[in-house]
Amino acid sequence: MQSLPRDQVTSFHATFWGLCAAIVIGSQIGCASFKMPSLSRNPTVENASAAALTPSQIKLKSAVAEAAYNRGDVDQAIETYNEILRAHDDLIDVRHQVALIHDKRGDFAKAQVQYQAILERQPNDAKVLSDFGYSLYLQESFDAAEQQLNAAVQADPRYLRARLNLGLLLARTGRIDDALSQFELSGLNESQAHCNIAMVAAQQGDAQTASTAIKRCSVSSDTLLGENQQALANVIDKMTARQSEIVTAAGTF
Repeated sequence: MQSLPRDQVTSFHATFWGLCAAIVIGSQIGCASFKMPSLSRNPTVENASAAALTPSQIKLKSAVAEAAYNRGDVDQAIETYNEILRAHDDLIDVRHQVALIHDKRGDFAKAQVQYQAILERQPNDAKVLSDFGYSLYLQESFDAAEQQLNAAVQADPRYLRARLNLGLLLARTGRIDDALSQFELSGLNESQAHCNIAMVAAQQGDAQTASTAIKRCSVSSDTLLGENQQALANVIDKMTARQSEIVTAAGTF
């Protein structure tokens, strides 16, 4: 199956990623072993002996951190959450929030430390395993990501986001049938599952797979998803046309 060269795909990325937010995403398969490094009890928060906070103080500081994040002051948000963790390093939800913020700003190394710290305490937390797996997926550490996502599904087969993320990874690594199975187990219908396959294939510049999948992706045109389905189809058409030009040009030499 022929894909566009990387330099030909690049021009589509800005258009493509504008579509992803509106498209629904999110079998046990073996993967390589992924060994987590050992961690200190409190790996990222200095002065962990800060005075304990009352529940009201924790709630207030959490609200301050959330407000800082919402106005774009990410550093202040992280520092405020860390103030909580310096006093209560066992607050899993707070540490998880810090990990997600690091992920969103692309600071994956710091996010990974937080995920690992949580999993030392709660190794079967499906939500954290799923988010950690998705973080690794974004870094294209596919074997490690698959291990975490499979662990999330095993920990809680009913946690649907883990299956969505696993389906995304399986599609990204070319296992389309397994990906469709996970998407459908997550509650997506057949059409929505094929929309996701089309999206992932388009991201990779795989015009053939994307074009096949988009034909089975039928969404009402009066929804935001429907509008983005058409935009995605237009991107795929351009990819296919450009791929044909490349093949034709290659045949002239």
